Amino acid sequence: MKKILLSLVAVAALTFASCDAKKEVLDAKTLNGAWNVVELNGASITPSEETPYLDLNFQDNRLAGSGGCNRLMGQIVTSDSIKSDISFPNTATTMMACPNMDKETEFLKALSSVKSVETMKDGKVGFVGADNKVLFVVAKRN
Repeated sequence: MKKILLSLVAVAALTFASCDAKKEVLDAKTLNGAWNVVELNGASITPSEETPYLDLNFQDNRLAGSGGCNRLMGQIVTSDSIKSDISFPNTATTMMACPNMDKETEFLKALSSVKSVETMKDGKVGFVGADNKVLFVVAKRN
């Protein structure tokens, strides 16, 4: 009985240890191109003309896209030492008024809080804040 109990404890310890394994580090600079925002603060978004998207250009370290209503543009900052680090300082938008600006306001707040990226399932990418919480998820735009 003692051997069985020790075996179960060992299996449980190995199982929990594997849960703590580090995720594969995603190099932010590999995200060149256009991306639809498909999740924002945990809520799914179906891409349409009124949903946020990003166009990332790492050759020029420039960001373009839309918050859903207004066009956005700005700078991309990455780190050579920590490949997953990314931020978007000095992002600007056009100033058009739209019927519902709530999602755009929420997205712009999330975008300004981004500190890194991580790989998600199905080829999606999560943009993560300082507290390691996924702020929004993107999928490659067709």
